[in-house]
Amino acid sequence: MSEVLSPINDIVLVSPIETSGTSKGGIVLPQSAQSSGSIKCGRVFAVGNGRLNDDGTRAKMQVKSGDVVEFLNREKSPFPETHDLLIMQETDILVIIKEQE
Repeated sequence: MSEVLSPINDIVLVSPIETSGTSKGGIVLPQSAQSSGSIKCGRVFAVGNGRLNDDGTRAKMQVKSGDVVEFLNREKSPFPETHDLLIMQETDILVIIKEQE
């Protein structure tokens, strides 16, 4: 039986991507961010259905599966060893990197 990962609320599962000093989108990361590892890059694996608002509605998620993103590398919860994924909230994501057409 295979696993299906379905995050809830505003939780995002991200697969980390190793990067150099320049992000995939061409953003030059400051040396302080590179050396401290405070900003990382990854590909969104799965997203929840959105944060629950006070009025009972769901906030629309701004990221979707497959998006390449840069995120704050705070203390993230790694998924069990069988998956190379990080668990984070959508608010930890700084930018979505889109290919120019």
